[in-house]
Amino acid sequence: MRTAETTIEAEARPGPAEMFIWEAYVSTAVYSAVVGIEGRFTPYKWDERAPRTASSAAAAASVAHQVLRHHFPGAAPRLDTALTRTLTKIPDGEAEDRGVAFGKSAADRIIDLRRDDGRGASVPFPARPGPGVWRPTLPGHEPFASAWIGGVRPLLLDSPHQFRPGPPALRSARYARDLHELAAYGGRTGSLRTPEQTDTARFLTNLDPQGALGDHATRHGIDIAETARLYAAANTAQADAVIAAWDAKLHYGT
Repeated sequence: MRTAETTIEAEARPGPAEMFIWEAYVSTAVYSAVVGIEGRFTPYKWDERAPRTASSAAAAASVAHQVLRHHFPGAAPRLDTALTRTLTKIPDGEAEDRGVAFGKSAADRIIDLRRDDGRGASVPFPARPGPGVWRPTLPGHEPFASAWIGGVRPLLLDSPHQFRPGPPALRSARYARDLHELAAYGGRTGSLRTPEQTDTARFLTNLDPQGALGDHATRHGIDIAETARLYAAANTAQADAVIAAWDAKLHYGT
């Protein structure tokens, strides 16, 4: 995922929420390729299986390479070099060849699944200005960043609005209570936060999600299938979370 992360950052220049979408594409493809060989888990919206003699490591490298190369053709030379470097660590032969071929099939599957899924579409923000309604960000009156996320077809949810939260009314007691809590705990100075709460906020703000997942896999010694499943589970959940959040932002406009 490190190659995926650096490629996406360089080519798409995404915001944090957009990054979750791209990482979900790659990790679901890698997951399907790996468990399609290793077994034990169900591939993501795919029924194909490869011989257990195929190299799952080769499949993982191949599928990530193919997905990234499709979406970011300008990065092809760097991606080709990274794939070659990874494959040199895997013994040449039939297992490697079968793994590479199966990885390409898994990549084609996820590319096809996510075709025309709303990514990058032009999404207007029609809400009229008023108390409590979002308006372009000062000082440059910048537009709603990444509004298209709210219209993307989710990876796991049935729809972006499946869990639409419903904010409290602007003049309600709950709104006043929530606003007071935000002011009391969210300030840079004079906050009611404990030192532990501030440390937690800093940790989450600067968190490297993919690095954290990799660190977890390394420290717990989980195998390639479990590692692929971990990345896919976390990244699809994060992607659907931002899709649902941006849907709510567009719908309620607060």
